[in-house]
Amino acid sequence: MAGNKMIELGNSNVKIAVSPEAGASLAYFKFVNGDKTIDVMRPATEKALNDREANNFAMYPILPYVSHIHEGFFVYWGIKRTVPANVSFDKEPLDGDGWRNVWTVKSSDSTGVTLYYNHDGKTGFPFVYEAEVTYKVLEKGFMIHISLKNTGLLPMPCAMGVHPFFPKSKDVILKMHNKNVWEHMGTPLRDKPYKVSSDWSFEEGRALNGMVLDTSFGGFEGEAELTWPSQKLHLRVKAYEEFNHVIVFIPENKNYFSVEPVTSSTDAFNLASRGVTGTGIKSIGPQETIEATVEFLVEKI
Repeated sequence: MAGNKMIELGNSNVKIAVSPEAGASLAYFKFVNGDKTIDVMRPATEKALNDREANNFAMYPILPYVSHIHEGFFVYWGIKRTVPANVSFDKEPLDGDGWRNVWTVKSSDSTGVTLYYNHDGKTGFPFVYEAEVTYKVLEKGFMIHISLKNTGLLPMPCAMGVHPFFPKSKDVILKMHNKNVWEHMGTPLRDKPYKVSSDWSFEEGRALNGMVLDTSFGGFEGEAELTWPSQKLHLRVKAYEEFNHVIVFIPENKNYFSVEPVTSSTDAFNLASRGVTGTGIKSIGPQETIEATVEFLVEKI
């Protein structure tokens, strides 16, 4: 993998590769099923690896805010905070600083790695913090643990999550709890969320074929199940701690989709500043830390 130093981890069932240089992102997640190896997530292309472009990897961590900050600013403690756009394909800041920067390897062995990132607040998100991401291979999957520490002198608003990209097929099925909608297709919510329609309910499981979504849901209970019948593959996504929200991204005419466990709604900072409750944002004081863990567990069917 020229141009991008990878850390490869695995066992007899699972193979993953982590890129410190591309925002602590995951280049691939492979499941070994007998003599067949299946890409559970969309693998990074050679170009993506060389370009260190996390948006074209298998997964990247989201921190310290989720999805967009509309119009590139928010008000916190009565002060207007400006956040610059961080990608060329979007005019608004997206998914935080972590996935756009180089991380340092803190420790690693054959089954796990911990990466470190220090944010000085001079560019990007206008607060000072430290972050760690740990990937650890499990018997039939892997876990990612994210921690975020406020190293500044003032309270800091924050949120976190993960952005995996899964291969889209005509028969893939998603099952999860989703009760309300915070945002759909980039349209900002001005008030409280609205109840999810039957067309967008995944409570009983539904095929994704033909759906187009870029939607922030609430009422997520931390677990999502994905099934690819043609691959005889089942994936359980298990998110711990404060994961009460999830973003489902199914772009039109693409060979991938995303189910993103996150701790807050889209544009949570602006919503909270207008008095909207239930956004999921956390406010942590100086030297305080928040942590979150997500597991991806594969089963044969």
